[in-house]
Amino acid sequence: MKDGVLQPGATLEFGYRVERRHLASALDGGEGGLFPDVYSTAFLVGLMEACCSRLLAQALDSDEMSVGGGLQQVSHLAPTPEGAQVRAIARLERVEGKFWHFTIQAFDDLGLIGEAVHRRAVVKTADFHARAGKRRPVAS
Repeated sequence: MKDGVLQPGATLEFGYRVERRHLASALDGGEGGLFPDVYSTAFLVGLMEACCSRLLAQALDSDEMSVGGGLQQVSHLAPTPEGAQVRAIARLERVEGKFWHFTIQAFDDLGLIGEAVHRRAVVKTADFHARAGKRRPVAS
């Protein structure tokens, strides 16, 4: 960790334009009609997590990475159509050991569309990949 790079209150904004692949209807597994043609909650959560990850990355050493450790109080408050711009603003609230706590708000062109609380952990990249490798299925 790079000491002193991030302090509580630090923020970062990240966003993109909503494409067809971001729509809830694209996640219906080919069933058709199960979900509407609006920005999906799954991608909203991904946007929020990516925003926090990008903020925390500023403080990481080259042999470290951050991983999600929990997402609470997720609210998807408004539908957003394809073509709209979405953005999230992550705010670092506090640090407790290896855990970094964030609040996030997400917006589209017309206003607030979501909110959440997120926790990330800082880990050694090699150790994390070694742990993940142990969870690979055994070939049969």
